Amino acid sequence: MAEPAADPVTRFFLQPAATRAGRVALVTIDNGADWQKPNTFGAEALASLAEVLDELERGDWSGLLLTGKPHVFAAGDIVTYPGKVPLISVGFGEAALAVNNAAPIVEPGMGIFPGHSSGGSSE
Repeated sequence: MAEPAADPVTRFFLQPAATRAGRVALVTIDNGADWQKPNTFGAEALASLAEVLDELERGDWSGLLLTGKPHVFAAGDIVTYPGKVPLISVGFGEAALAVNNAAPIVEPGMGIFPGHSSGGSSE
């Protein structure tokens, strides 16, 4: 009889990202499984968190992005930062900026379009 599959082990990963704002720390919490498997925080996860925290303390960072799965980011009213204006229109703008900046990560050949469109075309 086959043994049941072991639960995935959650780990923390740190990846530096060069941005217009400076060097940003991208910390991913991931169990290596698909999105349907929850991240859990056992001894191995906490040990990897301690390693990432040490790296963060030693580095010169302009900011920190934290995500539970690779290439999953947030925008809008669930995000906060100093000076944020809590308006729906700000959330719409943040969503466009998030997509524009995430696109090259997902599709490395793509560039960043620094703005958003109000629609319309010449046709």
